[in-house]
Amino acid sequence: MSDKKDDDFELMLDRFAHYLRSPLTSIKGAASVLKQTQVNIDEESKKELIDIINDESERLNKVIGKLLWMARIEAGKIQVNYTQNNLLSIVKSVRYKLKEILKKNKLSINIPANFPLVSLDSELIEECLCFLLENCVKFSPAGSEILVSACQIEDKVKISIIDKGCGIKDDKQEEIFSKFYRPTQQLDQLPSVGMSLAICKGLVDCHKGTIELKSKVGQGTKIDILLPISI
Repeated sequence: MSDKKDDDFELMLDRFAHYLRSPLTSIKGAASVLKQTQVNIDEESKKELIDIINDESERLNKVIGKLLWMARIEAGKIQVNYTQNNLLSIVKSVRYKLKEILKKNKLSINIPANFPLVSLDSELIEECLCFLLENCVKFSPAGSEILVSACQIEDKVKISIIDKGCGIKDDKQEEIFSKFYRPTQQLDQLPSVGMSLAICKGLVDCHKGTIELKSKVGQGTKIDILLPISI
């Protein structure tokens, strides 16, 4: 058992190093060029380099945030503060937070205004939905629809997110929520997608819920979150 934990720890360190190294390399490279006083750089090139530093710094900030979420989940340090919440309001709040990212796609919401209140931690579920929708946008063509819907199934609520993206191969769907999963699609551009989904599973698990994925390559992906309506 000790060897297995050691192997997992080494693998996690390798993943974390990969997530952090890529934006740091870009930032260092751009800063090094700007620092070279002997090189004549026109204003347009300077702006491009500054934009690289700004964009990669933001990317690094997001990666660090995800690493902190993973660390809290792994340590069992997630505290769930249950309150009665309007699910439609939560989804609208997520839409507002991601308004710039979502400009690329059409987000549709199908949740009745009179939907029952749900006992959950709104901060944690908002974070989960943000990660899921960000992934939908990354893997969906511009202009395509992303649908968020909800329905009641006996004493549970099911939140569904459906996109029309590239889809996921059948043999990868079971492992996609693993903290060690790394997608083969666009790996260099999207290095922390697997970590996002592992965080989502951890946040849903804390609510005594489940998260499942169904996907077809070339057609899209559906993610279902099942949560108790009341605790």
